[in-house]
Amino acid sequence: PADPLRNLAGVWLPYRAKGTSTVASANPSIVVERSVYMASDILAGKIASTSSATSSEVIYNHEKRSDAKIRPWLQSFDLGVDTSRGIYYGVGAVRAQIDAAETAGASGWLLWDPENTYDEAALKKE
Repeated sequence: PADPLRNLAGVWLPYRAKGTSTVASANPSIVVERSVYMASDILAGKIASTSSATSSEVIYNHEKRSDAKIRPWLQSFDLGVDTSRGIYYGVGAVRAQIDAAETAGASGWLLWDPENTYDEAALKKE
């Protein structure tokens, strides 16, 4: 563990919520980037908590919590709830998520597709 006293994991692997809004689903790279930044700030002790569901209030804390790395799961498949709204996760959306994770300072990333079919083109930078 990154913090054996509190038994915290050495690597955090966040994945977007199933009930993500249409706006968030249509902009997966923004969701990834903001999630990595927020998780990094929480683990670094910069933020104690946030109540973003009800307000934009953020409670700051200066105690470092963990040296854990953040390695997000990135969506690499079309989700039914998204496709019904005209949102598809093709090569461009997958590449945008990869770029966002790297921009936000993630320690790598993982792709997820329940059928384990991945498009190699998404892995290549243009």
